[in-house]
Amino acid sequence: MFCANCGLPLLTDSLFCQSCGTRTISAAAAIPVLESAASASAAQGNAVTWPLYQQGWPSGIWMPLLAAIPLLGEVVSGGWSVSAVRRRAIGAPQLMPKFQDLGQVVVYGFVLTVFMRLYFELPLTVMGKLFHWTWENYWTGMLELALTHLLDFRSWQAVGESVADFNIKKLLLHVLDLVAPVLYCLFVFLPFYAAVVRYALHLKIRCFFQIWTNGLFVKKYLAEFFNFFILFYVIELAAILLAGMSKKSDDYSLVYLSIVWGSACWTRAYLLGVLARKIYESENAVTQPAVTV
Repeated sequence: MFCANCGLPLLTDSLFCQSCGTRTISAAAAIPVLESAASASAAQGNAVTWPLYQQGWPSGIWMPLLAAIPLLGEVVSGGWSVSAVRRRAIGAPQLMPKFQDLGQVVVYGFVLTVFMRLYFELPLTVMGKLFHWTWENYWTGMLELALTHLLDFRSWQAVGESVADFNIKKLLLHVLDLVAPVLYCLFVFLPFYAAVVRYALHLKIRCFFQIWTNGLFVKKYLAEFFNFFILFYVIELAAILLAGMSKKSDDYSLVYLSIVWGSACWTRAYLLGVLARKIYESENAVTQPAVTV
């Protein structure tokens, strides 16, 4: 038996949800109402417009719109996404977290932000120290490095080294500088989002530490995760291009960026929620509710 508001499992014969305080309905009617309401809600809208079809959507849509704000917005919008993924996966009738779920959203978002830092930012920072680049100068710096050093044969000829030696040594080093962070992100992306799906389903922090299990999870649902991977980067590229069109001097630039990154946030949550729902059903989790922390 699940709460009709937040989607979390309820205690037996409880009158109110222990998580959000919403009054419950009878155990006999809970599951049929849950599934039928969830199906009707999920069928409305698409990946971009689905939040507007949720009851009382202004109470929840402001959270992903904070995505453009560093750290605070990352925590809130990330937690909102995890909650939205979980709700869609388990078939909750209300797919959008709202203001009364803010505490729960912040907890989810804090966990997601911490592990995103551990999976991505920390290793990439170490790579930046090793290869002498930062995100601010990565692409321009790598291009400049290639033009000024990769094509500079005179310094190699001065010490009596051949062009072949230059191509083997220098080229490989600079290619490694360029592609190492990209390859790392591609390698870690799917296991990380496998951990996000498992965390959304089970609310267990250990899901992020079980790297081997996450890899097997990706292997088992490789086609679904690969489709999400492609769509994720299409959305990310579109958001970056749209965000780049804003003018910093424009008074409405923050509003524009909020809409761009907010819509990207709930679009990704929709896609990951659909993926999580397929996994949830294939694992027979409908008859075995996820256990909360």
